[in-house]
Amino acid sequence: MPRYTPVDLDFEPYIGPSARSTQVFVYDNSYTDTSWPLGKLPKVGEGRQRHFVEQLVRLSAAVGSYCIPIHIEWRDRIQNQMDKGCIGHSFGPDSAIASVAINHLNEVTHVILRENFNAPNN
Repeated sequence: MPRYTPVDLDFEPYIGPSARSTQVFVYDNSYTDTSWPLGKLPKVGEGRQRHFVEQLVRLSAAVGSYCIPIHIEWRDRIQNQMDKGCIGHSFGPDSAIASVAINHLNEVTHVILRENFNAPNN
């Protein structure tokens, strides 16, 4: 069972262009293995990915670090984890994530933002 890090932020869901748009954080009942490697390529232009990066910036400020846990408990008591695909899409020379921390089970536990990263404009 993952350990959730409490943050003093409310959960901000992604509101996509269709009812089938998926979230950038998945809920407890949708918990998926986040093992390395993630198997995704960088993807920055899409609205869902921009929302994910905006949430990373918020979380970084809330935890006071560029190292952000992937399991979050929001102020409104919602517990969820970062979407595996969104994490994988955030790698690349101009992307938000510089690296990840992996535990002894080869599971991603934290994402580490680039220190010089600037959040995309809406």
